[in-house]
Amino acid sequence: MATAMREADLARDGGNKWRAAMLYERVVERFPDAVGAMVQQGNLLKDLGDLDRAERVYQGALVSGGDEGDINLQLGHLYKLKGQQAKARQFYEHALGADPNNAHAAMELAHMRNIAAGDPSSEDLSHPAFLIFRQMEMAFAGRRA
Repeated sequence: MATAMREADLARDGGNKWRAAMLYERVVERFPDAVGAMVQQGNLLKDLGDLDRAERVYQGALVSGGDEGDINLQLGHLYKLKGQQAKARQFYEHALGADPNNAHAAMELAHMRNIAAGDPSSEDLSHPAFLIFRQMEMAFAGRRA
């Protein structure tokens, strides 16, 4: 499994998202309990705009016992991209419940509260394009760390 994961990680890190998603899917087919591969596949599918498929993959990762904080955060982002704000809020709350130190979930909930309160400086933060930018920014920050 390690070799297959390494190959998928290299494709992902090289920017070949479709290939990486396919390779992570192959890992899961061979190792059904490979939750990390499921989450990576879901992330890539979400980034590529295949939201329905990403949703199914994330749900499978939850059922398989993956990190509830991270998977619920990703589902929150997914529903935000779909424009389903109430459902996104629910998953951000689940993420924070699973991991009270989940800063990303806390930030998303704070933005949603600001928007609901009519804070005009927060409105752009709910736009899917801004969410994608923020995800890319977080990924880049993670690579520098």
